Amino acid sequence: MKLSNLLVVLFATALALILVDQGLRLPGYPTSREVRVAHPENHQQTKNNLEFRYEFRTNGQGLRYEELPITKADDETRFLLLGDSMTEGYGVEANETFGARLQEVFSRAEKRPIRFINGGLAGVGPKEYWRLFHAVGLGLAPDVTIVCITYNDVSSMTAGLSVEDLHNFKHHDFSGLSAPVRLFYRLFPRLYTLLSISKERLEQAWVRWTTSNSFVDRVAKAAEERGIPEEKIAHWRASLDPELVEANRNGLVGGLILSLPLIDPNLFKVSIDLDGEEAEAKFQSLVLVLDEIRRTSEDNGIKVGLVYVPARFQYEQGVFDLGHPWVEAGMARQEWLTEDSEIQTRLGRWTLTNSVPFLDLTASLRDESKKGNTLTFKLDGHWNADGHLAVAAAIREWIEVQAFLDPKSD
Repeated sequence: MKLSNLLVVLFATALALILVDQGLRLPGYPTSREVRVAHPENHQQTKNNLEFRYEFRTNGQGLRYEELPITKADDETRFLLLGDSMTEGYGVEANETFGARLQEVFSRAEKRPIRFINGGLAGVGPKEYWRLFHAVGLGLAPDVTIVCITYNDVSSMTAGLSVEDLHNFKHHDFSGLSAPVRLFYRLFPRLYTLLSISKERLEQAWVRWTTSNSFVDRVAKAAEERGIPEEKIAHWRASLDPELVEANRNGLVGGLILSLPLIDPNLFKVSIDLDGEEAEAKFQSLVLVLDEIRRTSEDNGIKVGLVYVPARFQYEQGVFDLGHPWVEAGMARQEWLTEDSEIQTRLGRWTLTNSVPFLDLTASLRDESKKGNTLTFKLDGHWNADGHLAVAAAIREWIEVQAFLDPKSD
């Protein structure tokens, strides 16, 4: 093809793309997608598992909490709880979560409204805690923000996060994309958004279509694509509990219980021990989030506290005795039951530096476990109702010591 003809083709193609992109403007098609910062509003779902069954409901703000008036009563104090599935209360009814128990106890003791607003979001990390706090939480006029950092939050962070990233509530993430793809978005933003949404829906449809295929086969293929040696994949297949595989096929056991030993066996060691350069970089991103929540809270006259939520491997001897799949795969160290981990030490250091009240739940949960109390679901690992009760007791004592309910406290 002659150069002149090629230029004509390129010009015609570019013109057609411009016309398509501009045509998408007419029905109001966006140039980017807003990030969802909370659960779907007014959502209701029954969640099932081998170990539990409960009702999940959200209010008009997309929170797992009762309907909340924006205007706060004169004598009312509001705590906003930020965190992941442990804070949300995955596995238990809404009135069994530690937030609900704290609200009941303090409201009765104070004889006035004391709200513990559940801002927990299952399956996310600190970046999403910040987004919910900024986009939803500030509008609820909290008096105190309590950030619940879970043992695996470091692994969910992106290394090299910036303050600008935190304030970008658009869906597009160009990390790892080539310059031509970025240029395509700059020139045709609506078309790019349409194509990205279409691609995402096709991928979701593909996952649904392949659900009938063996989950084990899909994990093995993913491991192969990651370059994991065939002998490791074969060993993983041979080690799987057939009952768990069947339960997963029936939607009663999460896939992570089966897949993590192969796909990400160092997940907990990275998060808890902060082992390696990547873990250090991710921890610095976590600190950036905490700094931004603290600064924004202070700017808005909101007190802030930090709670560390340990892994069950840090307080529950039974998880080692019963042979949990992750323990059998060597993903946990028994030394965690007695020692202070690096993540605990580093979070404690950050709170001292920034004068932020800190509660490490590890000691309290170790004491409860030594009494013979079972605090978590055997396989799933989230707190059961007794676990939430124990956590509520520890946080209640901490709140009283920190005088969070005293309007004169700093």
